[in-house]
Amino acid sequence: MRRTFLLSLIAFLFLFVGTMTGCTTAPTSAAGKAALAGHVDGALKAMKAADPTLDATLTSAAGYAVFPKVGKGAIWLGAAYGRGEVFAKSSRDGYCDLLQITLGFQWGGQGYTQLIIFKTPEALETFKTGKFRFAANASAVATIAGVGATADYGRGATIYVYDPAGFMAEAALGVQTYTWVKE
Repeated sequence: MRRTFLLSLIAFLFLFVGTMTGCTTAPTSAAGKAALAGHVDGALKAMKAADPTLDATLTSAAGYAVFPKVGKGAIWLGAAYGRGEVFAKSSRDGYCDLLQITLGFQWGGQGYTQLIIFKTPEALETFKTGKFRFAANASAVATIAGVGATADYGRGATIYVYDPAGFMAEAALGVQTYTWVKE
């Protein structure tokens, strides 16, 4: 029984990573780019409505990345993926995606919007070079609306998670990495 469970987890990891490596960071068609831009604009509008101070924060930031739809699932081994857009000041500057792999006590699934605000140009450049990442999670989310979590990562970036949906209980370690491509 234990061996079957372990083999199932390993198979899930390989399947997920294999699927994600087949995804491209930027949408491949004009319709895909327009759809993503619409999702990003809608997510920003909803976040600004939930937090009236967010507009001023984004205006003063060096840039930001918006992931309008991030999906996450886990049974001991967890994975999340989302695609979004990067803005330098207020101008679209490219496409990005995030990939998160975690291991630990975790169970469930959730969907959320993630916003990363880069306070300095150096933090934005670090993100673009693929060297921006962080790890360690501890959360319990059960279908709530509004800003789910805010964390200041001390590397010139603040991360907001908005409108978590679904159920996820976790205490896990892992890594969240990002990829960026020029628009």
